[in-house]
Amino acid sequence: MLNKHPDFVAIRDSEDFHEWAKSQQEDIQAWVYNNPHNVGLASRAIDLFKQDMGLIGAGSQSKQTRKKSNKSSNSKAADMVSTKTTTVDTNLGQPKIWTQEEIAALPMDEYDRLESEIDRAVEEGRVRL
Repeated sequence: MLNKHPDFVAIRDSEDFHEWAKSQQEDIQAWVYNNPHNVGLASRAIDLFKQDMGLIGAGSQSKQTRKKSNKSSNSKAADMVSTKTTTVDTNLGQPKIWTQEEIAALPMDEYDRLESEIDRAVEEGRVRL
């Protein structure tokens, strides 16, 4: 975890992180609080926290400016579903069965492109642990 997030200990101990986690879907909360073995999901939760708080991907803006602008944003990590696949197999005529790890590993632009398919998979029970 520290290789990907050297600031992990500070984030884990921060009130902002725990407030953010409480505002997320149950799946994402489970990545944080009920996940002793899957570092990938925990790391993804931190990625989402940093993105929501404006701590990554904001160029040269100051941390404070990014926090303020991102708090007003409507996009939340809670809108994401935890899974991990980047394509939908249409060749066999069968809908794609996703895993949480596949969805969690998707880059944001890829997730945005596949969001409606992932939502449909969740509704149809095609998302596996």
